[in-house]
Amino acid sequence: MNTHRKDVPQRSEILFSGWREAFGMGLERSRLTGGRYGSSNGSIFQTELDLKNGVVTKTLGGPKRSVELEAILKHEASVLNRLGGVVSPNCLFCGTRGLDYVLVTSLLPGCTLKEYASTQAHTTEDVLRLGELLAEALETVHKAGFSHRDLKPEHVLVDDERIFLCDFGMAGPATEAMAGRGCTPLYAAPEQLGLIKYPIGVEADLYSVGVILVELLTRGVPWANSKDLSFRLRSDLWVENIPECVAGVIHRLLRPDPQRRYGSAKGLGADLRELRSVGGLATLGRYDLRHKPNLSSFVGRDQELSRIADWLDDSSAPIFSISAY
Repeated sequence: MNTHRKDVPQRSEILFSGWREAFGMGLERSRLTGGRYGSSNGSIFQTELDLKNGVVTKTLGGPKRSVELEAILKHEASVLNRLGGVVSPNCLFCGTRGLDYVLVTSLLPGCTLKEYASTQAHTTEDVLRLGELLAEALETVHKAGFSHRDLKPEHVLVDDERIFLCDFGMAGPATEAMAGRGCTPLYAAPEQLGLIKYPIGVEADLYSVGVILVELLTRGVPWANSKDLSFRLRSDLWVENIPECVAGVIHRLLRPDPQRRYGSAKGLGADLRELRSVGGLATLGRYDLRHKPNLSSFVGRDQELSRIADWLDDSSAPIFSISAY
């Protein structure tokens, strides 16, 4: 899987295409009125790339500086400092410059996953490898105590056998003012859209990975033009035209109940790695740390637990095998 091909845009070529999407805005000054970083006061947000010095500057402009947007840049700088530039940009500076408030980060190599997918033919094997690399990058983020909360192809950068993530302004844990904001509905989990009540964390990122994999495998997202979000709560949601060997992983990622999805990026990566190795013979979920016996139903049932313990200690007690379908 090599991104350094003639048909794949490189750093100098994506100045006015992939990178402008990767960092949420174009190079020109743009007025936001309810967009991704928008607010009711029409704050101005600007992103500039300096290819010569290899830096990206996000600016909140002069008299129209927004306290809310400034807080987002401060938060992103804090997250980047914690991540240490392993799978993300390095934070070089965050603070006031003249009348502006700016965040300066290092320029990441490669091209966005969106650019990669639109310019290069890829096989199911390529998608499995990309998913594995994405899971590894997410594992690093999650181990640092954050979830991205706005994962999509424009925020994923591919450089040969490496994946980088950018745009951590909405990463959790976040302040109350940021909670539940900043997601892109097409890639967002049901809990991010307010369809179910559940904390927005690791599981939401993994749901987004599921949508990204669907987009890579089918050249689009089947529900992209649908305004009805309720179908995302269907437990039997199954995407058509997905290769059989990957269908189980996709189905698990897109489950509406966060507790029934993958519980760790590490577990997802292990399954994708095994699929690449043995295909349909892979046993899904073996390495998913969150998937373990759930004993919550016994809380407050000490008497029943005591009886079970006594029964297990009785070597003469009959043993039954019960299967439920």
